[in-house]
Amino acid sequence: MGFNFQSRTNKILRRLRYVGTWFENDSYDLYFLYAVLLNIYYNLHNIAQTMNVFYHLDDIEEWSSSGLLTLTTLLTNFKAYCVLTNKKRILKLNQILTRSVFQPRSDHQVKMATDKFKIFDTMYSLHSSGPTLTVVFFSLYSLAELENRKLPFNAWYPYDFKKTPNFELTYLFQFTACMVQALIHVNTDSLAFNFIAILVIQLDFLADNLRNMCQKAESMEQSLLDCIRHHKEILACRNELYHILNVNLFGQFILSTTALCMTFLQMTVVNPTSTHFIAILVYGMALLVELLMFCWWGNELIIKSQLIPQAAFESNWMEGSIFFQKNLVFFICRAQKEMMLYAVGFFRISLNTFILVSTSVSENVVY
Repeated sequence: MGFNFQSRTNKILRRLRYVGTWFENDSYDLYFLYAVLLNIYYNLHNIAQTMNVFYHLDDIEEWSSSGLLTLTTLLTNFKAYCVLTNKKRILKLNQILTRSVFQPRSDHQVKMATDKFKIFDTMYSLHSSGPTLTVVFFSLYSLAELENRKLPFNAWYPYDFKKTPNFELTYLFQFTACMVQALIHVNTDSLAFNFIAILVIQLDFLADNLRNMCQKAESMEQSLLDCIRHHKEILACRNELYHILNVNLFGQFILSTTALCMTFLQMTVVNPTSTHFIAILVYGMALLVELLMFCWWGNELIIKSQLIPQAAFESNWMEGSIFFQKNLVFFICRAQKEMMLYAVGFFRISLNTFILVSTSVSENVVY
């Protein structure tokens, strides 16, 4: 009746490996060379975009157009850096999840995990479509302006890119570089969502085990001890995940909210009937969906942890011994502390935070 949580994480890590963001070992092999060259490849595009920002500081339309995309590329590099620097913690957490205490104990719990991962897969498809469609729509916008030799993304190059074949090669370079970054963006986020989803599932398992503790007095005591150990393991995983995502979440919210403000600013100076406007709109929606994903999973973690004391109370505790009842009271008192994720301790990741951020961005743009 086992459930292989590790395989789902390994699947995401393989995707990150394809885009040069995950090293299985520290040796300088062919993959290391591939990863270095790939990082240089898409960062050349990032440098070209950044240079364009400085070259057009007096042009608000050009500056805002280049600036908002530069923030996204900066966020992508930041996420890749967080994954690489937290490699040991990620491997440790992935290994911890193979322990028997995290396995489902009934067919009902297997179904609970399966249903939750169906939600995860649906949200992954929705999230991955955002960055991908953004690159596609910006590329289509460029094709609509083909007579003007307009590139998909504003950038500065030390050559005349409007000449043939410079334009075609630069167009292909921008499209492929941005698509690689979109894949990095999606899968680094998915790695975080995956770990949070597993913790949410574990809290569901724990609540179910608490409600269905064995009816015999001696078995109830052992079942409660097993639940306490399970709860301690979940807390240890949450602490490990906090160290992995702590700085990442802070950078995510700061850069994403700044990019959202610049996106709405850009929409005010672009023709609303143009393909460019649609591309910017898709980009803004992708940013909002990304923040919503983090906040939704963080909110699920809070809600599921709040249900643990109630689940313990719903057990048949009246049939247990005095020793069992005292231990259960201590457990309920400890479990009343909500389990949540923070961004460097400044704010917690929840739907309330998402509402606050989205409202603040819209008010600042209006005023």
